Amino acid sequence: MNDGQLKAFTERRERLEAEKQDRADDIKELNAEIKGAGYDIKPFNQMIARRKLDRDAVAEGDAVLAMYEAEVGI
Repeated sequence: MNDGQLKAFTERRERLEAEKQDRADDIKELNAEIKGAGYDIKPFNQMIARRKLDRDAVAEGDAVLAMYEAEVGI
């Protein structure tokens, strides 16, 4: 173990945590803009999450959801 290495890891982690908070603040501001433009944040966030997925995974998830909804009469 190296004291200098531990200090470097600590400082790097602290810097990353600060950047993470900055990104969270940026997203919060963007969400306010989106909402101010008349969009609903919940479906917007769902759309962002779905865009990260493979198209086949999205289609499969939609099919399963439709089946479940049909089963309970929605």
